[in-house]
Amino acid sequence: MMADGAMYQEDFLAWTIDQANRLRAISQFQLEEFDGVDFDLLIEEVEDLGRSDVLRVQSLVRKALVHLIKIVSDPDADAVNHWEREVMTFTLDASDSYGGSYRQRIDMDAVWKKAQREAALALGQHGSSPKSFESSCPVDLDWMMGDEFTVEAARNQISSAVIRPPEP
Repeated sequence: MMADGAMYQEDFLAWTIDQANRLRAISQFQLEEFDGVDFDLLIEEVEDLGRSDVLRVQSLVRKALVHLIKIVSDPDADAVNHWEREVMTFTLDASDSYGGSYRQRIDMDAVWKKAQREAALALGQHGSSPKSFESSCPVDLDWMMGDEFTVEAARNQISSAVIRPPEP
């Protein structure tokens, strides 16, 4: 197991889970020096910090997917360059916090469905309509958070998930 400081930096969620477990273990002992410490509330607050960070990373991933859907759905839009920059910004910001334990907590298919709904609304407000996509997310979360991620490669993965109408 990595040192606490390294865990805090590398995987904040894992650190909060570890710290909450340590607090639970300490709370089992009736030590005088811990009189007045509200362990239950303290444990809940530490766990909430981890959950909040997962939701923040998930939100950034969703925003990146929204912009990728808009790029694939309306590739000639004037805003494509802006959307591409936003995808990189959201992805880099999410990857700053992302650790291996986040993978278990972020349901990419659920995030993908929300991203499709949000992109449809945004595109509709500008007179465009989204493509129809497969229900499962075509982008792997670990890859998206890694150094190999590029907007172009992500665009290609999203494009591969477009449902094409059957040919007559």
